Amino acid sequence: MNCGKMRIAAMIAIVLQMALAPGVSACAACFGASDDPMAKGMNAGIFALLGVVAVVLLGFLLFMVFLVRRASTHSDVMIRKAEEIRVQLLKERVPANC
Repeated sequence: MNCGKMRIAAMIAIVLQMALAPGVSACAACFGASDDPMAKGMNAGIFALLGVVAVVLLGFLLFMVFLVRRASTHSDVMIRKAEEIRVQLLKERVPANC
């Protein structure tokens, strides 16, 4: 047999073995057995991932609140510093011999 025919035969054998294997059946959640330990574990995993997403989003929200509060309490300092930088830039632009 040549190499191409052997590959096709091997692929057919693998597909048949996968299709006839008992482990290919759907999980307990698909069959509707919600009291099965596999379904309970899947539900726990979903809630754990939802918890992680919620914690990350809450952290992002709290950081934004922190930035807004800090900007509102330090706005006078920021305005004063911006004015100092503007004056400094204006001094650098004007030639000294004028």
